[in-house]
Amino acid sequence: MLKIILARLQQGHQTMKYPDGPPPKLSGRFRGHPVLDAGKCRKDCRACVEACPTGAMAIRDNQPVIDMGKCLFCGACAQACKFDAVRG
Repeated sequence: MLKIILARLQQGHQTMKYPDGPPPKLSGRFRGHPVLDAGKCRKDCRACVEACPTGAMAIRDNQPVIDMGKCLFCGACAQACKFDAVRG
């Protein structure tokens, strides 16, 4: 355990200086957070809700909603949506 602590102390800070420095470079695979346009949704469609692995997508008051606290940003909901109502 002592060796691990000494190694961590020798490493120093490994974080970036954001926001004081330049913003971090994002991977080309970064898709961002999903954006929902509920106006494009069909009432009988639940494809995005069924595709979501964490249950972040749900139907409330006959409208789809995204719980960003549960979202993994995987894009499964956008891939499942046939009406282009979910992007990201």
